[in-house]
Amino acid sequence: MAELAASLPHFENIKVLNIKRFKAGEVEAKAFFEALGSIPLQKLCMSSAVHAEAAGQAMVKALQELDVAAFAALTELDFSYCRMDHGLGEVIAESLKTNRTLTYIDLSWNEVTDVGVQVIAESLKTNRTLTYIDLSWNKVTDVGVQALANALSVNNVLTHLDLNGNECNTVVGKQALHEIEDLLQVNRGAAEAPATTPAKQEQDAGDRADAFCGHPRIQELARQLKKGGAMNEIFFDGSDETLGDDETFGDDEVKVLVETLKVNRSVSSIYLAQAEITDTGVKAIAEMLMHNNRITRINLDYNKIGDSGVEALAEVLKHNRSIIHIYLRWNDIGEVGAKALAEAVQENDVILHIGLDPAESGHQCEDAMRRIDQRCEANQEAKATATVEKLVQELKTDGAKKEIDLRSQYIGDAQVQALSQVLEINESITHIDLSNNPIKDAGAQALAEVLKHNRSITNIDLRYNQIGEVGAEALAEAVQENDAILEIALRGNPLTDGSGPEALERIQERCEANQAAAEARAQSAG
Repeated sequence: MAELAASLPHFENIKVLNIKRFKAGEVEAKAFFEALGSIPLQKLCMSSAVHAEAAGQAMVKALQELDVAAFAALTELDFSYCRMDHGLGEVIAESLKTNRTLTYIDLSWNEVTDVGVQVIAESLKTNRTLTYIDLSWNKVTDVGVQALANALSVNNVLTHLDLNGNECNTVVGKQALHEIEDLLQVNRGAAEAPATTPAKQEQDAGDRADAFCGHPRIQELARQLKKGGAMNEIFFDGSDETLGDDETFGDDEVKVLVETLKVNRSVSSIYLAQAEITDTGVKAIAEMLMHNNRITRINLDYNKIGDSGVEALAEVLKHNRSIIHIYLRWNDIGEVGAKALAEAVQENDVILHIGLDPAESGHQCEDAMRRIDQRCEANQEAKATATVEKLVQELKTDGAKKEIDLRSQYIGDAQVQALSQVLEINESITHIDLSNNPIKDAGAQALAEVLKHNRSITNIDLRYNQIGEVGAEALAEAVQENDAILEIALRGNPLTDGSGPEALERIQERCEANQAAAEARAQSAG
């Protein structure tokens, strides 16, 4: 490590550095990270440290003593298998406050606790570049998971968060994990929308940063929107510690903005979390939504909204068919508001998720929540079925189609089974992406049957589903008869117990063998 640190300044153009099975003491680690600050490194991988506990402690101490200049230009960072403690979380959180390039972080197989995760969560509330973070196999409990769920309620950029192998097994922890998955799914869906140019994205980000820093700037934002200024989202997070005492967002600010949103058609997402909005402000939003059919997602978590405001929103949901996600958690909503929403969604075949945490408990509230969940799940099922039916018809007529992309489309076992029937005879599809869906063992078994016959499919992405050991075993058995499949991605599925790990290993071994054979054939042909 010391020799590497001494040589780094001589490699001025090095972009990628991959170090595995390394040893590091405090002196070597400090010298190494200091040297990193002198080169424009973009990707850093330091994983599988030898004597990991000692090396991990040395790395954390060195990083805490230095500033984060070493990470200034990084886009990808991998510190997996280094047994670093919660101090690592503090280092990462500090870097996320200033870094505007990091999109990928792997911190798996360390010893990060809730303390570290909570500071990371705080940084995620304002960071708008990170899309992937792996925190699997650390020491995170319900407290850390809830902090991450709160952060994601105001973060619409992060699309992948791996928390497998942690210690969040209580009802509260499982509920928070479910909320996280719902929010990630929304973010993945938004990421698939047509993108603006980088320059335009930067301009919009600057507009958002300036817009919510006092009443005059809100007025300026309103003027921009009235003129037809393009802006995808309106964002305000009242927990931002950089806000001044006079930089609040309440009913008056809501009224200023909603008048412009009645005519502006560029804004699709509204984030007004941890603000000072009451029923008065929500009623203004509801009245605006009667005129606006562009907005698809609204987050009003952590406000002061009561039943009468929610009743106004419920009336909107009886007619509006653009809103698919709405979040109203941690407000003052009781039985009356919950029942109003439950009644409204029975007439709405578009809404996919309502995040609600009633301030009251009791049978009436529980029944309302159950009815809301059932209706949203039915809408999700209908959407998924329609999507697959359309795709199946397309595959029957389009013999040139190579890829299927069904990420984050609520695809379940029934839809996979319907798709599998046409895939068994299809000879054009090579890549299938079914990541981030509720696919279980039956869906995996249907795909396994396809792989016993189909020899065109080379890659299947099944990450972040609900496939267990039965489904994994079926896939492992099927690939033994298939010399075409090159990769089946199963990360983020519950496969850590029973025969799951063994099935994963068998799948990987077979895919690697097929990859080697394919490379040999290509070299021979060349």
